[in-house]
Amino acid sequence: MIICSYYNISHINETGNAIDNFLRYWEISSFHSSLADVAEARIAFPNVSYRYFFMASKPLATGIEELDFSPEVIEPMIQIGLDDAAIMINSTKPGDSFKRIDEWYNDNTVSESPSAYIYKPY
Repeated sequence: MIICSYYNISHINETGNAIDNFLRYWEISSFHSSLADVAEARIAFPNVSYRYFFMASKPLATGIEELDFSPEVIEPMIQIGLDDAAIMINSTKPGDSFKRIDEWYNDNTVSESPSAYIYKPY
């Protein structure tokens, strides 16, 4: 499974203005929603062998560029996906990344950023 988005949720010690706060809320909410979708899909289809989960490790196209399939836009994103897939396959046992998602999904006390938590080695 792949989330075709890039999330870089950093820890902050102070808040900005209302727009900054809303955009941060939207980024965190979208990320948590995407991970919950992955966890819930696994619950809905328990007989599927889920081996690897990853998401983009670098920023992808945003805005109108998301609809631009020119080589200049799409090829760097394809390369990011290939690189991320190779790293995940070579550094993680099949199923381990989903164990992290399940733990995050079922434990409301996890205080780490979900992305850091998921990619921590077992």
